[in-house]
Amino acid sequence: MATRHQVRQSVISLLYAFELNSQNNVFVDEILDEKKIRNEQKNFTLNLYHGILDNLNNIDETLNSFLNDNQITALGHVERAILRLG
Repeated sequence: MATRHQVRQSVISLLYAFELNSQNNVFVDEILDEKKIRNEQKNFTLNLYHGILDNLNNIDETLNSFLNDNQITALGHVERAILRLG
């Protein structure tokens, strides 16, 4: 059984892969299987992931307001994924 920590790591991996794969979701099951995320934890992971994607513009606007002279796009893929999950 996966812990919440492992679930959050999986969501970061999914967000990272989402950006690198031109927003193609074919990798979702592969990542969850690799990290052994199943059942209730899989549902929780997918809810987090899809919730972030559904609100991506709002999340990015909010993050941009705190980044002073930078934009979210100036950050690395991993940093963006972590902040978006936060």
